[in-house]
Amino acid sequence: MASDSFDPSGIPTGTTGPGGRIVRATVSALLAALAFPLLVVGIAGAPSCMGFEEPALRTLRGCPRAIAMLGAPIASKRIGMSCGNAETSDSSGNADWTWSVAGSRNEGRVHLVARESASRWQVQSLTLEVGDQTIDAVRCADVVTYRSIRPAHFAGQVASILGTPGVAAGDACQIDVRPGDAHWPCRVAVRCGTKQLYGVGTTGWTSCGPDSRGTFSIHDTDNTAVGGDPTLDLRAADAEAILTDQTADGSWVVSIRLAPVP
Repeated sequence: MASDSFDPSGIPTGTTGPGGRIVRATVSALLAALAFPLLVVGIAGAPSCMGFEEPALRTLRGCPRAIAMLGAPIASKRIGMSCGNAETSDSSGNADWTWSVAGSRNEGRVHLVARESASRWQVQSLTLEVGDQTIDAVRCADVVTYRSIRPAHFAGQVASILGTPGVAAGDACQIDVRPGDAHWPCRVAVRCGTKQLYGVGTTGWTSCGPDSRGTFSIHDTDNTAVGGDPTLDLRAADAEAILTDQTADGSWVVSIRLAPVP
């Protein structure tokens, strides 16, 4: 359960915790259940019929925290709140969906963000809420919400490059971390020299939080073609940030050595 705050400088200050067939839907299940029962049944089945239910359940079933909260086996509830936005066309699509799940001991609600590529759904983020507890089922840890993130600044220097990222070894780097929104706890901007490498325009939204050592980390595995930004792996404990991307001009890697945080 998120409380207090988490300092991205690496010190936790509390326990922290969107052709072929196109389907789009946003509905309040309670209201729809009163007026449109058949519609609710159809909407409630969207995670299953569109294909993103199984990878979500597989993620939950692989998380001991989720099993402890719900009890095994974990399955979707066929009657209950189910709403969101999802679309699929040919072999690609995206989903931002919330629905009810249950186990042998308890019931809860999951919120999934997923992308479909080559007819395969990939879970981007998955949170589980049971009572007053919320966990990140991908990380299998307490959720870090944007309310628990304090703005932070990392300074560093380009340690090495591969390819042509538009920066050079030795360039000074600035990494700014700000609270994000209800879906992504952090919004991050990375600039080295005169080049904005991450967080250009309206991008920069990502997951973040304490790693197994309790220090701040960012792990964005989507490149620009998928998520709008290069991949970013920042580990405050190791004083290192690595960005990679694949563009029309080729692939590149930038390794940044972070200065100690005062």
